[in-house]
Amino acid sequence: MQPGTARQFSTRSQDYAVITTEAHSTLTTVWNAQRAFVVELGRALHATLPASERGISMHGRDLKPDAEGIGAQLQYRLDDGTGGPGQACFVIDIALKRGRTSLIWDVNAVSVQSRGDGDYSITARQSFTLPVMRRTQLRSLFANDLTRIAADFLCHASETHAEIAS
Repeated sequence: MQPGTARQFSTRSQDYAVITTEAHSTLTTVWNAQRAFVVELGRALHATLPASERGISMHGRDLKPDAEGIGAQLQYRLDDGTGGPGQACFVIDIALKRGRTSLIWDVNAVSVQSRGDGDYSITARQSFTLPVMRRTQLRSLFANDLTRIAADFLCHASETHAEIAS
């Protein structure tokens, strides 16, 4: 049986899928070694975002391994002026995955806009896949593409909010 594959077995009342822990264990070990680097890249991105009148705050969390995979979610929120969440949020999900021949970073950049009724909608999504061993490529992705996408989206959202408020 391949690591990470499901085994099916039955009991009297229901079927269960048991995922072997070998795949998560390997990815978790690699994530633990890479986590500080990813957080450093996220902080560097935040530091290069243009100043906003209301501010842009950075938030982050580890992904839930059983539901979301192994990795992290970084959020760059346009603040509402009172310290609460604003009208826009740029989210980066970065997860370790097994590629055909090596481990890869699966990076999703998502622009999220408030619709004003308490609901949010995704206005844009871009995905990137990079080999884990190519740290310079991941650094370049954060420093160039993700910074540009986040800055463009959050500046536009800030300007739109300022126009609506005035």
